[in-house]
Order: sequence, then structure tokens, then C-alpha cells
Amino acid sequence: MGLTDENKRMISWCYREWKKEFLSWLGKCYEELSREDVEDAYQEAFVALCENVASGKYEKRASCSLKTYLFQIGINKTIDRLREKGRDIDVPRLEDLLFDVSGRDERVYDVVARMSSPCRDILFAFYWDRFSLEEIACQLEYKDAAVVKSQKYRCMRKVADLLRKMGIVNQ
Repeated sequence: MGLTDENKRMISWCYREWKKEFLSWLGKCYEELSREDVEDAYQEAFVALCENVASGKYEKRASCSLKTYLFQIGINKTIDRLREKGRDIDVPRLEDLLFDVSGRDERVYDVVARMSSPCRDILFAFYWDRFSLEEIACQLEYKDAAVVKSQKYRCMRKVADLLRKMGIVNQ
């Protein structure tokens, strides 16, 4: 079953409408990327988006727009590409920890990276990828942002406990 002309127009419109914003956004997030890398990421993300919609993998939700879904795919593809090239990923510090982590970014990152899902996924999406709770709810298929917020809080307590056990923080 092929696409209707209406669907083709919609796909074309989305591609053109979101491209400039995506390229600007990703270029700012990852300044070390070349213009070509950013454009490749957009192409790959848009193709994946179309495939996910066609296969039924993406379900429309009030908390997650198709555009948000595209941007999430784009950042995931970019991170994968950077890791494949052996490039370091500039990861911002966890700002909401209940304790000071100045100078401990790498250790906090390592602790979170070793956690199992859903904690690892939620914390990376929120702190490093800078996605909203609503976007995370959409991506990880939670009921809503409130559920993600509660889970994030429990995960942060686990991080704090692990860092205390490792002697990285006091309390």
C-alpha cells in the first residue's frame, strides 16, 4: 500500500518545516559537529521517523509531538555517531542533585551509565539530553510527566546513595 498524495505533501512539509530548526538546535548542542554531520543526522532521523510511523512503532500522544519525536531520534543518532567515531561527548553536569557535584561530573556520569533502566534512560534523557519530563514520558512510554518526575526522584536518590557508598559525597 503506497502513500497518498496528501501523505506525501505532509511528509514534504514536515521535512522542510523542521529542518532549519533541527540543524540550528543540533549545531548548538554539539558545536564539534560539522555542518555535514548535522545534516546527515537530520536525514537519518527523518528516515527513521517515517519508518517508525509507517511500522506503527510511533503512536501519537498528547504529551509528545511528532516533531519532538524527530528531535529525540536525531540526538540519539548523533550520540551513537559520535561514540562510533571515538569522540568525546560534552556532557553537562547533573544540576539537580541534592548535593554539590562540582568537579565530579565524570564520576556521576559513570554511576548513571552503570544503572539499569529505567533510571539510566530517564536521567540521561533529562540531564544530559535536556529533554522535558513530557518528552521523556512520550519516549519511554510513561503515562505522563508526573510519573516520570516521581521515577526521576527515586533514581536521584539511588545515585546519591551510590555516590555516598563510593565516598564521593558526604551525608
